[in-house]
Amino acid sequence: MSQETAFPRSDDSHPSRQLFIASNRLPVHIQKSSDEGIDVSLSSGGLVAGLREIHKNVPFNWLGYGAFPDLNKDQHSDLLEKLRSQRLIPVDIEEKQYKKYYRGMSNQTIWPLFHYFISEFQFSLANWTAYEQVNQQFAEEICKLANDDDMVWVHDYHLMLLPKFLKKLNPSLSIAYFHHIPFPSSDIFRILPSRVSILEGLLECDLIGFHSFDFARHFLSSVARVLGHDIVVDDIYQKHRITKVGVFPLGPNFKTISEHVQKLNESGQHSKMTDAIGTEYLFLGVDRLDYTKGIPERILAFREFLKGHPEFCGKVSLVQLCVPTRANIKAYDTLKSEVERLVSEVNGTFGRPGYTPIHYLYQNLPMDEVIALYKAADVAIVTPLRDGMNLVAKEFVASRDDKKGVLILSEFAGASVEMGEALWVNPYDIRDMAKKMFLGLTMPEKEQQKRMLVLRERARLNDNIVWSKNFMETWNKTSDLNRNRTSPLTGGRRSEIIEEIIKGKKIFIFSDNDGTLTPIRQSPEQAIPEEKTRQLISRIGRYPDVVFTLVTGRPREYCDTYFKDLPINIFAEHGSFFKDPLNPSWKSMLSPDEFATLKDEILPLIQSFVKTVPGSHIELKSTSIVWHYRKADPHFAENQAKALIASLQQLLQNTAYVPYSGKKIVEVRHRLANKGRSLEYVLKQFGWQEQDSILTIGDDITDEDMYRIRPEKNISIHVGQPHFKAKHYLYSTDDVSVFFEDLENALADC
Repeated sequence: MSQETAFPRSDDSHPSRQLFIASNRLPVHIQKSSDEGIDVSLSSGGLVAGLREIHKNVPFNWLGYGAFPDLNKDQHSDLLEKLRSQRLIPVDIEEKQYKKYYRGMSNQTIWPLFHYFISEFQFSLANWTAYEQVNQQFAEEICKLANDDDMVWVHDYHLMLLPKFLKKLNPSLSIAYFHHIPFPSSDIFRILPSRVSILEGLLECDLIGFHSFDFARHFLSSVARVLGHDIVVDDIYQKHRITKVGVFPLGPNFKTISEHVQKLNESGQHSKMTDAIGTEYLFLGVDRLDYTKGIPERILAFREFLKGHPEFCGKVSLVQLCVPTRANIKAYDTLKSEVERLVSEVNGTFGRPGYTPIHYLYQNLPMDEVIALYKAADVAIVTPLRDGMNLVAKEFVASRDDKKGVLILSEFAGASVEMGEALWVNPYDIRDMAKKMFLGLTMPEKEQQKRMLVLRERARLNDNIVWSKNFMETWNKTSDLNRNRTSPLTGGRRSEIIEEIIKGKKIFIFSDNDGTLTPIRQSPEQAIPEEKTRQLISRIGRYPDVVFTLVTGRPREYCDTYFKDLPINIFAEHGSFFKDPLNPSWKSMLSPDEFATLKDEILPLIQSFVKTVPGSHIELKSTSIVWHYRKADPHFAENQAKALIASLQQLLQNTAYVPYSGKKIVEVRHRLANKGRSLEYVLKQFGWQEQDSILTIGDDITDEDMYRIRPEKNISIHVGQPHFKAKHYLYSTDDVSVFFEDLENALADC
């Protein structure tokens, strides 16, 4: 796979679209050189490792904060020129404001909360204000450069408000976001006072990416509980867009690592490193010095290992590389002191002349030296207490071209989902970690190779290039769907559609009721159509060339009460029953006998869920049963709905009945009772021809069956928000009334 095609600048239909990357910092280290010049070097880190190779080969603009040392005017000009030559654009943020935004809101509020360290969580209104202001500043800098329809890829928790600010400044931008740290469960997330603003900021994106299904599920759950949006699988339905949530595990920079490994093989540096350490075996830990990484627990486990296996004293060392981070913050200073104390304690207890149990390195090492450590290690220990991904695990595997070595991996690292061949541990279980250290150190070489072969091949096939390619492909598709799939029927566009409808020799209109003609209420019995709506339908239905059909899930009794004597066709219970103006008696389209037999089996199951979910209730119809949970707690009820559907699928697997999920409902009905089949029946019965018009209008999943019939002729309208399967949308039932009034006026003028 060529890197030129791995990260396309734009989709094929918009070759001129620019791409912008936005991250907290620019991916560079900037410092003065000895000759008063400026040195600019690429930095390390998960995000940079994922995009570095792509940035070299495919040009795009990267914006981020640049922490510049004190520079004179000439040095500053020289620096800006060097950055621009690499398409790197610094966002100039005042130092005090950056401190509140970065050290305050980002790393004393969001970081600990999202990693479940509630004891370290702090919230300050001043820090939150700075966070808002910096996100706004990023948006303004991007919009100075971006044109309509350009693409902006926002990275990580520092910039979760940026998508919303960008959309306010330029609504035509296509925006995606990738979350590189864990996303917590909704119970934890809801602790955040600014939770609504954070979610609303992210939901202006076309695509939101996570490293694991757990994080994506937690995010969707938070959206449901905090904002109450409708969610179908991984699509979040809003008034103005659909936001897709996807899972894209970041892979290692396999190509660059392989190049380093080849040089190391030629130089033998990793062997020299092993000789310098002076022990037969080597454990390795590589981490930023952060309280989420589980470094004290790892040292305690190593101590437990040496206590339990004294035969390895003098034969095995632990090299613990700690990369400095976030200095002068109390929690990190405390952690550093604790780690150094534990290292001293273990070395003092088990050390002897010529043997140092723990080699503690508090420094940044060049990439080639880190890879030399990976190659020298017998066992890599990657045991964070909570981590979004942790590329160290994948980099270790990518470095082991000898197919040897063992990986001990925390089950709480995002990488664990893809690395089942590693030795999984709970990093809080010190004894079990010590056992896994012994198991890893004594694992036969054949078993090591068996596991490592699989891990390496998976890392090779799913590297950082594949990660970015998969993300971009999904983003392009989602962006196109949001941009092209549907248009709001306002102003001139509404007039154009109505003109297109009335051109038909005959006009076939198919409309849902609840949520379309009649506003949705807390209980279905309250969903009563207004008299003006009934009269409007009646007037439209009386035009000789109009065939108006109401297709509703409501029972026959409801239809007889509220739509009696109207000159329209009516399908009740999603097409189970039908009547037309000339034959006012209901015609059964499906036999109710099978349902009568099944009802006694289905009803007790659903009743058990009514008892479990307060606020839910059952609606019993002639040919279906509906479980309503609009009044229930949305998060709990949605989970129970999934459980109910799974139980019903098993119960009904040998029948013609199927459970369906709708807007706050689960309904059991015949698989042939769908609105698309009803539409086809009317078209056939009333002699539809190619020169006729079809209008379908609805508001939920059941109406999708209408939208898909004869799509080339079907003018489909969804109510409430844009919809993938409808060509147009209206915002509310009030808009539907206005639309039908305009249609009536156009018919009168014909």
